[in-house]
Amino acid sequence: MMDYREKDSAQIDDWATEAASRKPALSSLLQHCEHMVPGKELTLDEVLFLNAWLKDNHQLRANADLSKLVDSVGDVLEEGLVTHECLEDIRNLLHILVTT
Repeated sequence: MMDYREKDSAQIDDWATEAASRKPALSSLLQHCEHMVPGKELTLDEVLFLNAWLKDNHQLRANADLSKLVDSVGDVLEEGLVTHECLEDIRNLLHILVTT
């Protein structure tokens, strides 16, 4: 699992700047994650959304940090549920990327 907390503020700024062009995709994922319930099985709508999001945003893997995000989303999809800790990490990371 990624740990954005280990990055210093300059790294986060660089990372966020690079991700600025990807904000629409990140925003849509954030909006969807805001409605997910940790510890419960994913709904069919969530599975469909995450599958489509991963397919549409495979190019994010080119960035090492965003690749970790994509991997985390893939892990959630593979497991069929999202833990509280994983969802919190994904949401926090997305908030940083979308609001910067």
